[in-house]
Amino acid sequence: MSTAASKNTGVTPYLEKYYLQRYLYSGKQELLEEAPELKLGEKWNRWRYAVLIESGRRFFDRTEGFEETLAAELKREFFYLNLNAGQSLMLFQDEYCDYKLIVSHMRQILRRKYAAGYYFAISRHFTDYRELPAVLEKLEQQMEERFYHPERFVFSADEEKALTVHSEVQDSMVIDKISEDVSRKDIDHLWKHFGYLKEKYTANTHYSAMYVRFVFSNVIQELYAEEEFASGRDMSAEITRLYQTVNLAEIMGIIEENISAYEEFINSSRERLGEEVRKAETYIREHCNEELTPEMLSEKIGLSPGYLSFIFRKEAGMSIPRFFKVCRMEKAHKILTEEKRTVSEASQKVGFGNVPYFEQSYREYFGCEASC
Repeated sequence: MSTAASKNTGVTPYLEKYYLQRYLYSGKQELLEEAPELKLGEKWNRWRYAVLIESGRRFFDRTEGFEETLAAELKREFFYLNLNAGQSLMLFQDEYCDYKLIVSHMRQILRRKYAAGYYFAISRHFTDYRELPAVLEKLEQQMEERFYHPERFVFSADEEKALTVHSEVQDSMVIDKISEDVSRKDIDHLWKHFGYLKEKYTANTHYSAMYVRFVFSNVIQELYAEEEFASGRDMSAEITRLYQTVNLAEIMGIIEENISAYEEFINSSRERLGEEVRKAETYIREHCNEELTPEMLSEKIGLSPGYLSFIFRKEAGMSIPRFFKVCRMEKAHKILTEEKRTVSEASQKVGFGNVPYFEQSYREYFGCEASC
């Protein structure tokens, strides 16, 4: 396969998307040196916010004119990159905007035009294109929140930022986050969110001792909601011990003991997590020509969608939708180059909804035409 740089046809729109997609997934700075004439760094450095759009079903391979529809209705500039059949990324230059309001308007447009369900993740503000791979990874993490909050459609990086303001943070918000961390067995974020509560109550002494004990008893209850971890342990005894403490240091010590025990439990099950991810990878490879969402895959593997999405990204190094697209593209390439099939046959064999969308995806993934 010739590289995009060596087969530069002069069609810069898809070449820019080809390089952007590769950069987002690899973070390799040297990619920009392959096509200096495109001035990619200069163009990408203008972006300040990103929005990830996800449909609960395959949508983008069956919908024509999506980018043009949004451009006409939003009346603002953005750079559009389709990631896969269920996800697209929008990059904006506007720095001083309420992106929740913009996304609300986008959702109204899409519901009116296409009558389907959509989810949105809004990035934090960024100023350097070299942050883009981390921005996309964070957006994918934010999008996983939809498995825990099916009633919500917009997930913003500002929500996590708000939690760090210890004098204003609502206890219920942090406990909800801790509940999600336990559901996903996400020990790093569990320590982080516990840290928010610890900072808040260390810095503020006007709360009653009974209320502080009550707040942290909720942390213990969330930990013991994990049935495997709770097996053989006595939650009531831990809560009783908590209410018998005489100062904040003792309260924190009990909570930290329990979180450490939970961390040991997670580490002991690491090998089993790897087996579950490998099982999911195998299923995706064998069924990449079918419609397959994280929800559908979770049913096949026997895990909740949120938990599977979290451990898959952590163990495989990429999200389920990203891995699914890689499998489809690599299989299509093999069909075209080794089996010498036509573009139409390759498109059908890897399950694309229509040939033009397959050709577009192929160009943006490999940097050249499917017939090259």
